[in-house]
Amino acid sequence: ANVFIKGTKTQNHTNFNGEFSIEAKKGDILVISSIGYKNLEFKIRNKLNISIAMKKNDVELLGEVSIVRPE
Repeated sequence: ANVFIKGTKTQNHTNFNGEFSIEAKKGDILVISSIGYKNLEFKIRNKLNISIAMKKNDVELLGEVSIVRPE
């Protein structure tokens, strides 16, 4: 997933386990986005360690796409 502070260029990515580190200050809005999931935004408070659960989008992702030309 992509992790960034809203309104800045500060960003990072999660690792395979979904863990990440980013420098943020109290009041910053952290945005987490990933293909197939709804973006998650929340304001930084005092916690140093947080747990996040993302919800899937209403759109289903296809595993395979076929394109057929009209004859």
